[in-house]
Amino acid sequence: MTGPRAWSGQQFQRGAEQAVADINTLGGVLGERLVLVVGDDASDARQAEAVARKLVADGVSLVIGHRSSDMTRAAAPIYDAAGIVQITPSSTNPSLTEQGWSHFFRVCGRDDQQAILAADYLHDEWSGKAIGIIHDNSSYGHGLASHTRERLNALGTKEVLFTGFDPGKLDYSELLGQVEQLDIDVLYTYATSWAGWVLANKEDWNWKIDKKTVADLKTLSTDYEEVHEFAVSPDGERIVVPVMQAEDEFRIWDTGSPLDGGFERAWKLNFTPDGKLV
Repeated sequence: MTGPRAWSGQQFQRGAEQAVADINTLGGVLGERLVLVVGDDASDARQAEAVARKLVADGVSLVIGHRSSDMTRAAAPIYDAAGIVQITPSSTNPSLTEQGWSHFFRVCGRDDQQAILAADYLHDEWSGKAIGIIHDNSSYGHGLASHTRERLNALGTKEVLFTGFDPGKLDYSELLGQVEQLDIDVLYTYATSWAGWVLANKEDWNWKIDKKTVADLKTLSTDYEEVHEFAVSPDGERIVVPVMQAEDEFRIWDTGSPLDGGFERAWKLNFTPDGKLV
């Protein structure tokens, strides 16, 4: 699995591999053993279409995926036209199940359902307070944020800030300046990247200084074939990311330089609250 959400795709793949192995151990389906075919859309809509066409050509009977709503939207019409059942475990955009696709299903809640819970909680706990809603401009983040605002407004509570941000940035001082200027009491953040974590832990960063450079990320895309999801230490002093420098050869890039040792797969990196990299 590749792309910015490779770590999540790898989890889906391992789960599917285990499920197929378990089913085959019990005799398969209708006396036939299951065969797993893996496709990688790399979190790109065009690639999702290409994957869908290949799976149709390969004659698959069932598709589990895609991970994200944008990729599912691109691939689902292709599967449906071919009469292939598609079940997504994680695409939550409400409109996906309103397209009339007769072979499309999902086993997760919709954005508008999640938004009801979020908005009701914001209204019950902070009605009369300054509420901010921000998102990372992704289809997922913007959709959830928009549905939450609609529900919140319907309950009679109006937010003082609703805006998106660039998840690829390290400097959010402009956005945080807005938050401080509006004297926001609660900031509800929809983000699928580490940027949401940075914003949630803004007290760990010294935004009063003119500029703080932790690491220069400009050369990552040119120095390495693949760059995966970033992780930021609790004190804001380290930025780590799995990178691929050759085919099936991954390393951990740590605040400007690669660490010793290599890996065959790229995994999601995290920091524990005490700053340990895991």
